[in-house]
Amino acid sequence: MDVLKVLTKNCGSEVDPPVYADVQMLDPLNIDSFMKVLPDITRSKRMDLILNELKDIVIYFDNHIYDSVPHAFAALRDLDFIITSIHTIEANSYKKVRGLEEIREALGHTTNHSPRGCNFTYGLFNPQNDRMRTFTGLNEERRFIHAVHEGTKSLDESLLTLQELSILPIDSERFEILARTLTAQFDSMVPAVVDVMKSVPPEVFSLQIVTFFVALDVSGKLYTGITGAQIQNVAIDFLLYGVDLQDQRYLSYASRNLAAMLPFQKAIVYKTLQKLQCRSLLSKLDDDTLEGSLVNTDQAIKSLDSLQYFLKRILSFRWVHRKLAITNLPLRGTERGSGGYTLDFLEYLIYRTQEAVQHVEELQNRIAH
Repeated sequence: MDVLKVLTKNCGSEVDPPVYADVQMLDPLNIDSFMKVLPDITRSKRMDLILNELKDIVIYFDNHIYDSVPHAFAALRDLDFIITSIHTIEANSYKKVRGLEEIREALGHTTNHSPRGCNFTYGLFNPQNDRMRTFTGLNEERRFIHAVHEGTKSLDESLLTLQELSILPIDSERFEILARTLTAQFDSMVPAVVDVMKSVPPEVFSLQIVTFFVALDVSGKLYTGITGAQIQNVAIDFLLYGVDLQDQRYLSYASRNLAAMLPFQKAIVYKTLQKLQCRSLLSKLDDDTLEGSLVNTDQAIKSLDSLQYFLKRILSFRWVHRKLAITNLPLRGTERGSGGYTLDFLEYLIYRTQEAVQHVEELQNRIAH
C-alpha cells in the first residue's frame, strides 16, 4: 500500500514526540526583531530588504542547528515566513539567494520533514505571545494562528488514544472510557473553527491571509503551503475507517497529507496500523462483534455509544469547516482551498464520516439482536 510507504519513509519506528513549547521559544536564526517588521516590509514591497536578510541568514548560518531537531524546526518555521513573503512580492525571487535551498534541504533532512514550513510550524510551533510570527501583522491573523494552535494541540493525544483502543476489546470498560477521552481531546476543534468564522471576516481571511498559503519550489520540487488538510484529522479518519477504502480519490488525499505530518505522528499511525493488522478500527470492531464473541454485550453497546459520539463530533467539525469554505471560496476566484481541494471534496469527507457513524449504529443493532 502506497500509504504505508508514506508513513515509513524517512521515519524510524521510535520517534520522540515534539515539544511544541520548546520550539516556540527558539530563535536559532537570531531574527526576532526582523520578524516583527516583516509584515510591514512585505506590505511596502521592499524586496531588497528581505533579500538582504536572507543573504545574511545564509552567511551567518550556524551549522549546529542541524544537530537539533527543535532548532531545525524553528529555523524552517522562520525561513518559511520570510521566503513566502518575498515570493508574494515576486514569484521565486528567493532563488536569487545562493545557498538558501541547500540550507532548507538540510533542515528537512534533520527534521525528517519537507524542507519548508507547514500547518504545524504556522500553528503549534509558532510562539503564542508577542513573538508570534505572522505574514500580515493583523490581529485577525493572530486570532487565526491561535485558533489553529488551540484546535490541534490535543490531537497528538488523540492518535495515541486510538493506538491504545486498537488493542482493546469492545466489551471492556476501558474502551468506553478511552472513546470518551477521544471526544475530549478533539472537542477544541469545533470552537476553534467557530472562532475563526466569528472573528476573522472572509474578506480579511481570503484576500489578505490565505494569499500567503502558497506552494513553494525547493530544488525543483513543489511543496504545498499551509493548509488545514495537513492537520492530524487526516490520520484520525484514516485509522477509524479510511484504511479500508479503495477509492483512489481518498487514497490520493490520504497519501499526500499523511506525508506532510510530523515524524512522531506518522510513527504512531504506522504502529497503530500494525496493531490493527492493516485494517481500520471499524473493521476490527466488525470482527469483535461477531456472534458469540462478546462477553459483555451491554458494555459493548456503551463503548459503541461513546465511539459514535466521537464520530459525530468530527462530523460537527466538518459541517462548520464546510460553512467556512462556502463563505470564503467565492472571494478567492478559485474553487479550491489552500490544500487544493474543492467544496465537493469537503462534502465527500462528510459523507464518509456519516458512513462511519452509520457503521457503528449497525454494529449496535447487531449486538442488540
